[in-house]
Amino acid sequence: PIVLVAAGLIGIVTSQQGGYQMQSNLPLYVMGSVVVESVILEMGPVLTAIVIIGRVGARITAELGTMKVSEQVDALTSLAVDPVGYLMMPRVLAGLVMIPVLVVFSSFVAIMAGFMMAIIKMDISVFNFVKGMKLDFQVYDVIVGLVKSTFYGGLITFIGCYMGLQTEGGAQGVGRAATAAVVLSSALILILDYFLTHTMLY
Repeated sequence: PIVLVAAGLIGIVTSQQGGYQMQSNLPLYVMGSVVVESVILEMGPVLTAIVIIGRVGARITAELGTMKVSEQVDALTSLAVDPVGYLMMPRVLAGLVMIPVLVVFSSFVAIMAGFMMAIIKMDISVFNFVKGMKLDFQVYDVIVGLVKSTFYGGLITFIGCYMGLQTEGGAQGVGRAATAAVVLSSALILILDYFLTHTMLY
């Protein structure tokens, strides 16, 4: 629900801003292209990842950090259970699989919200918006968005798990680890976005 609400707002804001900038310079049907391309390539994957960092990344860090400071991780090790394989790998695999699914849903909601806003506020016909959507759309753009979201899913869950398993210092240490995981993940998502965009689109 948090992702879908954020996605709806992304679509509305993208449509409003694009309409304001184009109202005197470009034909309004281009709005469809702007909304679809910006959501699929950038806004959908990146902002969904940022939301997931706060919702899932911090939770993973706090959960594993609590296990670490309460010596549950040490107990697993003493039972010859690898903490990385038992605690970390399922979470990373879940991120790799499910965050792209969330990005698909969020991108769809964002495009629909931008579509409705364009029709209601800017008096664009359905035909013209769809015409703009088809203008620059390529299947490769969807692939780029999914590849980005897969990388983001792995990065978010890996950093959450790593910071959790490195936690020290009791309850305060858990709080510090969760905060560090959120900050580090957010920064690395933006850096990774630059390199993935540069590699796949240029």
